[in-house]
Amino acid sequence: MFLSTFEKPLDSKRRFVVPADYRNVEDGSQDELFVFPCLSEPCLEAGGVALKKEYEAMVAKLPFGHDSRKSLTLKVFAQSRTLAYDTAGRITLPDAMCARFGLRNEVILVGMMDRFLIWEPEAYQPWAEKMERLADESIAALANVEYARLTGGES
Repeated sequence: MFLSTFEKPLDSKRRFVVPADYRNVEDGSQDELFVFPCLSEPCLEAGGVALKKEYEAMVAKLPFGHDSRKSLTLKVFAQSRTLAYDTAGRITLPDAMCARFGLRNEVILVGMMDRFLIWEPEAYQPWAEKMERLADESIAALANVEYARLTGGES
Protein backbone atom coordinates (compact mmCIF):
# COMPACT_ATOMS: atom_id res chain seq x y z
CA MET A 1 0.00 0.00 0.00
CA PHE A 2 1.32 3.44 -0.94
CA LEU A 3 1.04 5.68 2.11
CA SER A 4 2.37 9.10 3.11
CA THR A 5 3.70 12.05 1.14
CA PHE A 6 7.35 12.57 0.28
CA GLU A 7 9.33 15.43 -1.21
CA LYS A 8 12.16 14.10 -3.36
CA PRO A 9 14.89 15.91 -5.28
CA LEU A 10 15.00 15.25 -9.00
CA ASP A 11 18.59 15.14 -10.23
CA SER A 12 19.94 16.37 -13.56
CA LYS A 13 19.25 12.95 -15.12
CA ARG A 14 15.57 13.15 -13.98
CA ARG A 15 16.08 10.48 -11.30
CA PHE A 16 14.66 10.30 -7.80
CA VAL A 17 14.81 7.73 -5.03
CA VAL A 18 11.54 5.86 -4.61
CA PRO A 19 10.85 5.36 -0.88
CA ALA A 20 11.61 1.83 0.27
CA ASP A 21 8.01 1.53 1.52
CA TYR A 22 6.83 2.05 -2.06
CA ARG A 23 8.93 -0.87 -3.34
CA ASN A 24 7.12 -3.96 -2.09
CA VAL A 25 6.12 -7.41 -3.24
CA GLU A 26 2.50 -7.07 -2.12
CA ASP A 27 1.52 -4.72 -4.97
CA GLY A 28 4.20 -5.84 -7.41
CA SER A 29 6.28 -2.66 -7.24
CA GLN A 30 9.44 -4.30 -5.91
CA ASP A 31 11.24 -4.45 -9.29
CA GLU A 32 9.64 -1.76 -11.43
CA LEU A 33 6.92 0.86 -11.63
CA PHE A 34 4.12 1.37 -14.15
CA VAL A 35 3.99 5.16 -14.75
CA PHE A 36 1.61 7.18 -16.95
CA PRO A 37 -0.19 10.56 -17.10
CA CYS A 38 -2.91 10.59 -14.46
CA LEU A 39 -6.42 10.32 -15.87
CA SER A 40 -7.89 13.10 -13.74
CA GLU A 41 -5.09 15.36 -12.49
CA PRO A 42 -2.11 17.23 -14.01
CA CYS A 43 0.50 14.80 -12.68
CA LEU A 44 1.86 11.30 -13.16
CA GLU A 45 0.33 8.18 -11.68
CA ALA A 46 2.48 5.22 -10.67
CA GLY A 47 2.15 1.79 -9.16
CA GLY A 48 3.17 -1.81 -9.39
CA VAL A 49 1.89 -4.82 -11.26
CA ALA A 50 -1.36 -4.73 -9.24
CA LEU A 51 -2.20 -1.25 -10.58
CA LYS A 52 -1.40 -2.29 -14.14
CA LYS A 53 -3.71 -5.31 -13.80
CA GLU A 54 -6.45 -3.08 -12.39
CA TYR A 55 -6.33 -0.91 -15.52
CA GLU A 56 -6.15 -3.99 -17.76
CA ALA A 57 -9.34 -5.32 -16.14
CA MET A 58 -11.05 -1.94 -16.54
CA VAL A 59 -10.20 -1.84 -20.25
CA ALA A 60 -11.24 -5.48 -20.76
CA LYS A 61 -14.77 -4.70 -19.54
CA LEU A 62 -15.29 -2.25 -22.42
CA PRO A 63 -16.46 -3.56 -25.81
CA PHE A 64 -13.63 -4.45 -28.19
CA GLY A 65 -13.19 -1.73 -30.82
CA HIS A 66 -15.37 0.79 -28.96
CA ASP A 67 -14.05 4.35 -28.79
CA SER A 68 -14.14 4.36 -24.98
CA ARG A 69 -11.88 1.30 -24.92
CA LYS A 70 -9.52 2.76 -27.50
CA SER A 71 -9.32 6.12 -25.72
CA LEU A 72 -8.65 4.57 -22.30
CA THR A 73 -6.03 2.27 -23.82
CA LEU A 74 -4.38 5.24 -25.50
CA LYS A 75 -4.48 7.37 -22.34
CA VAL A 76 -3.15 4.71 -19.96
CA PHE A 77 -1.13 2.15 -21.89
CA ALA A 78 0.15 3.97 -24.97
CA GLN A 79 1.50 6.81 -22.82
CA SER A 80 2.86 4.59 -20.03
CA ARG A 81 6.39 3.54 -19.24
CA THR A 82 7.63 0.67 -17.14
CA LEU A 83 10.54 2.03 -15.14
CA ALA A 84 13.10 -0.20 -13.41
CA TYR A 85 15.00 0.81 -10.30
CA ASP A 86 18.74 1.30 -10.33
CA THR A 87 20.89 -0.12 -7.52
CA ALA A 88 20.15 2.94 -5.35
CA GLY A 89 16.36 2.51 -5.68
CA ARG A 90 15.99 5.37 -8.15
CA ILE A 91 13.85 5.57 -11.26
CA THR A 92 14.50 7.84 -14.22
CA LEU A 93 11.49 9.73 -15.53
CA PRO A 94 11.30 10.14 -19.32
CA ASP A 95 12.04 13.60 -20.74
CA ALA A 96 8.57 13.90 -22.28
CA MET A 97 6.81 13.20 -18.97
CA CYS A 98 8.98 15.72 -17.14
CA ALA A 99 8.37 18.38 -19.79
CA ARG A 100 4.62 17.76 -19.88
CA PHE A 101 4.18 18.20 -16.12
CA GLY A 102 6.96 20.71 -15.43
CA LEU A 103 9.01 18.31 -13.31
CA ARG A 104 12.41 19.92 -12.81
CA ASN A 105 14.17 20.04 -9.44
CA GLU A 106 11.81 18.33 -7.03
CA VAL A 107 8.80 16.03 -7.05
CA ILE A 108 6.08 15.36 -4.50
CA LEU A 109 5.07 11.70 -4.13
CA VAL A 110 1.54 11.29 -2.80
CA GLY A 111 0.51 7.85 -1.55
CA MET A 112 -3.03 6.95 -2.65
CA MET A 113 -3.27 3.39 -1.28
CA ASP A 114 -3.08 1.34 -4.51
CA ARG A 115 -1.06 3.93 -6.45
CA PHE A 116 0.91 7.10 -5.93
CA LEU A 117 0.95 10.42 -7.73
CA ILE A 118 4.06 12.29 -8.85
CA TRP A 119 3.52 16.06 -8.71
CA GLU A 120 5.41 19.22 -9.50
CA PRO A 121 5.41 21.02 -6.09
CA GLU A 122 3.67 24.25 -7.18
CA ALA A 123 0.94 22.32 -9.01
CA TYR A 124 0.48 20.01 -6.02
CA GLN A 125 -0.23 22.70 -3.43
CA PRO A 126 -3.60 24.01 -4.74
CA TRP A 127 -4.76 20.46 -5.47
CA ALA A 128 -3.86 19.34 -1.94
CA GLU A 129 -5.75 22.30 -0.46
CA LYS A 130 -8.80 21.48 -2.60
CA MET A 131 -8.68 17.82 -1.55
CA GLU A 132 -8.41 18.87 2.12
CA ARG A 133 -11.58 20.97 1.79
CA LEU A 134 -13.41 18.15 0.02
CA ALA A 135 -12.34 15.69 2.73
CA ASP A 136 -13.69 18.01 5.45
CA GLU A 137 -17.00 18.36 3.58
CA SER A 138 -17.23 14.59 3.03
CA ILE A 139 -16.55 13.83 6.68
CA ALA A 140 -19.22 16.32 7.76
CA ALA A 141 -21.75 14.85 5.32
CA LEU A 142 -21.02 11.31 6.54
CA ALA A 143 -21.40 12.42 10.15
CA ASN A 144 -24.79 13.96 9.32
CA VAL A 145 -25.95 10.77 7.61
CA GLU A 146 -24.79 8.63 10.53
CA TYR A 147 -26.48 11.00 13.03
CA ALA A 148 -29.74 10.82 11.07
CA ARG A 149 -29.50 7.01 10.96
CA LEU A 150 -28.92 6.78 14.71
CA THR A 151 -31.71 9.21 15.61
CA GLY A 152 -34.22 8.05 13.06
CA GLY A 153 -33.89 11.28 11.10
CA GLU A 154 -34.58 13.61 14.04
CA SER A 155 -32.49 16.77 14.43
